[in-house]
Amino acid sequence: MKNTSISTCLVTYLAPLLRPAILFLLSVTPLSSVGSGMQHQSLPLDPALSISDVFNSARQRAIEQPILTAQQQRADNFTDLGKRWTNGSPSVDAIYWQDKMLDDIGLEEWEAGVTFDLWRWKERSASQSLASHYQALTQDWRDFIDWNLRGQVNQTLLALSHAEALLSFQKMAVDDAERLVSASKQLYQAGSISQLQLMQAQSVLAGQQSLLLEHEAAMVDAEREYQILTGLDRRPHQSISAIDLNLSDQEIENHVHNNVTLKLYRAELEVAEAKFNKAKLAAAPSPQMRLGVRKQQSTYQDDTITSVGLSFSLPIASSRYIRTVTSEVEIEIANAKVALHQQEREMQRLMHELEHSLYVNQQALAIMASQVAALEQQKLMALTAFDAGETNLAETLYTLQHVHTTERDALLLQEKRRMLLVQFNHLLGL
Repeated sequence: MKNTSISTCLVTYLAPLLRPAILFLLSVTPLSSVGSGMQHQSLPLDPALSISDVFNSARQRAIEQPILTAQQQRADNFTDLGKRWTNGSPSVDAIYWQDKMLDDIGLEEWEAGVTFDLWRWKERSASQSLASHYQALTQDWRDFIDWNLRGQVNQTLLALSHAEALLSFQKMAVDDAERLVSASKQLYQAGSISQLQLMQAQSVLAGQQSLLLEHEAAMVDAEREYQILTGLDRRPHQSISAIDLNLSDQEIENHVHNNVTLKLYRAELEVAEAKFNKAKLAAAPSPQMRLGVRKQQSTYQDDTITSVGLSFSLPIASSRYIRTVTSEVEIEIANAKVALHQQEREMQRLMHELEHSLYVNQQALAIMASQVAALEQQKLMALTAFDAGETNLAETLYTLQHVHTTERDALLLQEKRRMLLVQFNHLLGL
């Protein structure tokens, strides 16, 4: 126990003294030696690769393709059904009568026929209408999946651009820190600053190098997400356009009304209403037509008589039964209406949120622009003055930290504006 307490006291006492030395070792450790066991080949830029090519590649790998296949198959099946002249498949029946087991006077009768279920009144047109709505729903699903996939591609490319911009900025911050350390070494050798001040400069460099490693890892993550989505090993040289279209409120409202998500919800509602009309007609049994042949013999002495028969049956439906059968579809219609109204409110909320975020971002960028221009000049002056020995290390470190923080905030604001504009235009389908 005594040895343990002594060791704890030594660690507590020596930790502050060893920290500058550790930071010094980190500052002189080459970045290539950190994480050398995990290599990643950066994706090259390809001027011939367009954003449309990226989208088409992502579409081929889309996991939603089975949804489209199933939707199209259902629509085609209902379309084929609506083209038939009879409702469903026919049935074949046969009847045989004879009296050998009882009276045995020679009575014998054979009967065979085909029974067809006929369309109920207006049912065929209702079935064709449902098939048409299913075809429209399939197209709306296709548009929605493409729209959603295009948003994923936009976000992935924006993440790549964002990571690349921050990585480039951090490399400049490392260059500034390296310049500061180089000047500090010269001043230390000349006896103008102490070793502690030199270690402070090296500590700043180590911190910037650590941030550089984090941004390199973020770039790797963004590239891997891009590869997973598109399956490509190249990046387009073209960037996502983020244009402020300055649309009027009426134009925005029109674009929101025609959003593919709302069109999909409306199509779902129209299908539910068409299913209700079809179910209301299909609740009653189908009328039937039977075409058959009969052979009969009354006694052993009589000749066989062959005849052809045609019969119709018209069932009588109960209104109470029809209401019971269609109640489930009525609930489906109500749910579709609620879902549509909820999505309309969600669209309005998203639009107002994006418009407000764009306004706040624009105001912040206007304020930040003047600060960045002045601070960049201040950074150059501070580094030049420190190289000449006109300012001390503490003032220079404070200036560099303030400039880097402000420039980074400005860069983040610019990247956020790009992201907001792309989201805004994508939501409007532009």
